[in-house]
Amino acid sequence: LTHIGGILIGVYAVYKLGIPKYTFLYTILTFAFLQILARLTTGISENVNLAFRIQEGWERYFPSHLAYLVFLYVLLTVSFYRLEFTMRKILHRLDSKIIQETK
Repeated sequence: LTHIGGILIGVYAVYKLGIPKYTFLYTILTFAFLQILARLTTGISENVNLAFRIQEGWERYFPSHLAYLVFLYVLLTVSFYRLEFTMRKILHRLDSKIIQETK
């Protein structure tokens, strides 16, 4: 429910507010904060937000938890940057199309 609700709220916010610059950086910083918070407030056995160990099944690909986290953060940063760039292009085209239709 939180994931679906978050997506719906996010889509509505993008529709109303647009996408601020450097959103991908804020997203990564927020994820890092939540990961640290999970490490401080949850148990090792729960491994919330991968705060304590590598996801089961991925241990053979990474020599340490730190290497795993570096990989994830680089992958997420590139993905979120690309998503922001693409969304900006789509919103710009939609705005241009709406402006042309109103003339």
